[in-house]
Amino acid sequence: MRFVLYQIWLPVLRAWSWVLVFLLALSAMGSITGSFASQYVWTAMDSVPGILFVKRPDQDVRRGHVVLVKRIDPLMPKNVHNLTKLALCMPGDELRRIGLIFVCNGRLISVAKSETQSGLPLEVFDWSGGPVPDGVFFAGSPHPDGYDSRYFGLVPLDRATVLEAIL
Repeated sequence: MRFVLYQIWLPVLRAWSWVLVFLLALSAMGSITGSFASQYVWTAMDSVPGILFVKRPDQDVRRGHVVLVKRIDPLMPKNVHNLTKLALCMPGDELRRIGLIFVCNGRLISVAKSETQSGLPLEVFDWSGGPVPDGVFFAGSPHPDGYDSRYFGLVPLDRATVLEAIL
């Protein structure tokens, strides 16, 4: 039995060891050339598809893009400077809130919660419905406990950078 487990997990461990080596190399390069490493984003959260991203400031944010959002909410912890989210509803799209449900162009995009996992009340973004105004978008994630536009509202486009997944 031990040999079978070894055969199954060894390739997985080898694959992840290369990922770790790559991340350590990027980290080392960052201490040598900060501008190189500053173009990469690593996330350990499962709120977006991907683990390692390269920043694409040359691209406009579009629906479905993974984006890096600069700190926008004063209630966020002081050590959190960026959030990695999905652009779910864009300027001109029809955004509706029905109870705790958010719908964009007739499609369910997110469901808010009324309280945190520890039971603290959450204030849900108050949106009366209508088109998303120019210059802002709804940033979200498929994670039910994600902190996003469900709570802090629409995000200015100029506070978001497109990310391209490379891993």
